[in-house]
Amino acid sequence: MSSGVLLDKAIINHIVGDWAQREKCYDVAVNRYYYSLYQKAIFILDINSQRVTRKHHDNIEKLRDLLKNNISDEDRKLLGKFHTIREVRNDADYTTNQIETLDDFQDGFEQYFLSIDRIVSSIIDGQGGIV
Repeated sequence: MSSGVLLDKAIINHIVGDWAQREKCYDVAVNRYYYSLYQKAIFILDINSQRVTRKHHDNIEKLRDLLKNNISDEDRKLLGKFHTIREVRNDADYTTNQIETLDDFQDGFEQYFLSIDRIVSSIIDGQGGIV
């Protein structure tokens, strides 16, 4: 699979996330936004010749390690919240808990998602090559 396919999937997942958020299906929005972000992360790893595994935790750590010298201290801290939104996504997908209000969605997920998306998108816009 071409790395560009991952970006195509990321765009589609982001569009579906926007739709789900508008429809107040916050758990679905969390899922789709998370995968949009995760596919961008895998794209960055792939074009930097980093081995991608099936373990999200490991790939997030590889991304953090790859970017640590190329982003600000503040962005490094924000990138650490990738694990937080992964946990929110796990809860949204696999528990009976629901994100029922826009406030809960924004406070527990969206604030971190938007920050991390800004970071990875800026890397991709710079062609994604770090090494």
